[in-house]
Amino acid sequence: MKLEIVVVTVLSENVYIYYDEYTKEGVVIDPGGNSEKIIKAIDSLGVKVKGILLTHGHGDHIGAVEKVQAHTGASVFAHIDEKLLLENSKLNMSYYMDDNPIVVSDSKWLHDGDEYAFGGCTLKILHTPGHTPGGVSYYDDFEKVVFTGDTLFLGDVGRTDFEGGSFEVLERSIREKLYTLPDDTTAYPGHGPKTKIGKEKIKNNFVKAL
Repeated sequence: MKLEIVVVTVLSENVYIYYDEYTKEGVVIDPGGNSEKIIKAIDSLGVKVKGILLTHGHGDHIGAVEKVQAHTGASVFAHIDEKLLLENSKLNMSYYMDDNPIVVSDSKWLHDGDEYAFGGCTLKILHTPGHTPGGVSYYDDFEKVVFTGDTLFLGDVGRTDFEGGSFEVLERSIREKLYTLPDDTTAYPGHGPKTKIGKEKIKNNFVKAL
């Protein structure tokens, strides 16, 4: 598997293009903005985008969904509990961002434990709420990588003071869903650099392993 990271918007949001190097089938995870930059990367790599996968529905993670979907013809996937955020620009906060309200109304809905397959890859859907009710992480157990959105960062965790957020829920998600992954799993967050699950279990000051 190959991974291309495209950093977009003033919030430095990580867009991940994750694809099979042989079949060129891939996914785009969290196209948050700067659609031209994302589309240029997709075309340059020759990736056949099979799905647009959302870790959650905040505006800085969905800003380029419409244009990337129009360019690729790919379906959008998100957890069922994120439906309210995706379909309400005030809840997903895009209403307040650059006067650019965004609504994503044609998603295909995922559930905890579902799998999404493309090329030679299978991603397992881990429901990791707390930052938002329908937050998910996408886990490739063969490659030992997990895309954590705004649930877990290098040395940090996602904010829980937005609508639908809960630190108690976030803490449980991290401990029960992410910290149970192998220590050498590489975590790719929604913002900032990658980290290792084993490192965060020991050094994350917000949520340590029990």
